[in-house]
Amino acid sequence: MLTEDLHTHTLYSHGAGTVEENVLSAMQKGLRRVGIAEHGPGHVFFGVRYKALVALRREVDVMNDKYGDKIEVLMGLEANLTGDGKTDIPRDVELFDFLMLGFHKGAPPADGAGRRMHASMFSPNKAKYAKTNATNYIHAMDFSDKLINITHPGAYIAVDIDMLAQEAARRNITLELNESHRSMGVEDIKAAMARSARFYLSSDAHTPHAVGRVENSIALARKSGALHCVVNYADA
Repeated sequence: MLTEDLHTHTLYSHGAGTVEENVLSAMQKGLRRVGIAEHGPGHVFFGVRYKALVALRREVDVMNDKYGDKIEVLMGLEANLTGDGKTDIPRDVELFDFLMLGFHKGAPPADGAGRRMHASMFSPNKAKYAKTNATNYIHAMDFSDKLINITHPGAYIAVDIDMLAQEAARRNITLELNESHRSMGVEDIKAAMARSARFYLSSDAHTPHAVGRVENSIALARKSGALHCVVNYADA
């Protein structure tokens, strides 16, 4: 049974529903917590700029006042990895309850490492970039103790799962099993488990209906023998 879903999107970015609609959907599915984690401001197409993030913070607070006796509503950020340890997380990290971090094609590179990450997407030998891409992630992991999750690791760019999992585990950061981006396969998950990684099931919902829908990710975790390492799943 899924206990919470922190990776959901709304009309603030490229979702199709309101914050309240996501909250109501989560309540209907019996979740204890739901998060709104919009794209970081560096994303050209879907990034949420600072003033809108402040407005979203206020709206999340209203949701807690209204539904707090039934569900906890958190505000996060799906930040963009833009270079070697570089992200688009705003300086005002106190605005957020949690942070997630992932690589997205729509976030321009911030340095030479970022440019190489983008170039690696089109390389016929993507695997040769896996270690340096993992290093870029690792160097960003200590930015804030609010960073709890690496979103869809291995999506768009190759990442050395051994390196990433080991350093994430050391910092108590989970690796995401994303219902929308099937970026990790069984062997990746097993390799990450061998490095003591823990996992987080996310709907990455872009509609209220999809909030809490992680059936395929649960099946993948079960097939990999990793359900006991999933932090937001409990036996019914």
